[in-house]
Amino acid sequence: MNKLLFILLIALMIALFKPQLSLAQENTSTKSGDIENQEVLDKIKERIEENITGTSNSHSATDSATPTWYGSFGTVTTTGNNKIVVQNQAAQNTEILFDQNVELVLFKSGVGRSEITADDIETGWFAIAMGKTITNNKNLLAQRITFTQDFETPAKSQVVAGKITEIDEEAMTISNGKTYALEIPEEYNLKIKGVDRPNLEDISIDDRAVAIATVADSEDKEGEKTYTLRAVYIIPSLSNPLAEENQVENEATASAKEATKSAKPKEN
Repeated sequence: MNKLLFILLIALMIALFKPQLSLAQENTSTKSGDIENQEVLDKIKERIEENITGTSNSHSATDSATPTWYGSFGTVTTTGNNKIVVQNQAAQNTEILFDQNVELVLFKSGVGRSEITADDIETGWFAIAMGKTITNNKNLLAQRITFTQDFETPAKSQVVAGKITEIDEEAMTISNGKTYALEIPEEYNLKIKGVDRPNLEDISIDDRAVAIATVADSEDKEGEKTYTLRAVYIIPSLSNPLAEENQVENEATASAKEATKSAKPKEN
């Protein structure tokens, strides 16, 4: 009987305390799950941060491995003491420094690329400097400087045709409704019709001329132009003694051609 009562008492206690045990287990499980979930989230967060940091570090490593090049360019205004000063189109001056390891290259029209020394650099050249270092006072320390010589603007040319109205050793005047005084330089190209070795003395007044001259602004008279002879082709006028010789030569040549033509046998 006592044994039966003991068993019933145990069963009653189990029945009374089972919900609380279950609830406690559920709460413990829930808290444990929350903790585990939080740990997982923390781990994910750490992984993301590590990835971000790793990517950033990777980029930083890449950036540091790839050197940054700096450049400057302009017209050379000052040279000497392992430096040059260049001026850009905005009239801003930049000082470019270099040492004995710098590569100096000059490109010349019709010649190409050639290496030069610091003593060869001239003002007026156009320079493009490249380097990996900027000094504390913001000057470029160049590793390579490329130069090109200043190209002169080609002189303007004009064709002048008409009759010669004046001529001497210094100038030739051609008129065609307008008057052009062409200065005669030491070197120019002269051709006269029918003359193998023409000279300036072979030209006479009223000869017809076709000349090519360079045109520039006059230094003495503002608003006026100066013309310098480059080449001229002369057709002698009838008043030029050369004209008679040319006429005889032309007539003789024409007669010879006609005789040769008439001497050919006729084809049947």
